[in-house]
Amino acid sequence: MNKRDLLAYQLLQFFSQNNVKPISTSSLAEIFNTTPYKIEASIATLNADLQTITANDHSVYVSEKSYKGIWSGHNLFQIIVDKVKLYYIERSTAFRAMEYLLFYNDLVTPKNIFPELSQAAPFFIVN
Repeated sequence: MNKRDLLAYQLLQFFSQNNVKPISTSSLAEIFNTTPYKIEASIATLNADLQTITANDHSVYVSEKSYKGIWSGHNLFQIIVDKVKLYYIERSTAFRAMEYLLFYNDLVTPKNIFPELSQAAPFFIVN
């Protein structure tokens, strides 16, 4: 998972716990050892990703309460957390590298077919 997605996922897990009450941005920054700016940016990213994953179901989100900088989660069930986790893993660069190594690494290339030609000057193959 990318660093930005990892923070968003950690925030999602934090808000999905049943015993979490509304919490301030500064408290979240202390808990996750980051800046309030990164917390707010991650929450914005998380909300956009939640809308994408839940097909614009506007009842699933992390919102600010009536006081600025106080956050709480709404309808963040475990199935939503699992879907977001899969979404972030699929979006990561490590997943793309693993996918390449598992499925596309053994493709036959012209360099494999004609190893002696890779040393020669470039030319065009005409059928």
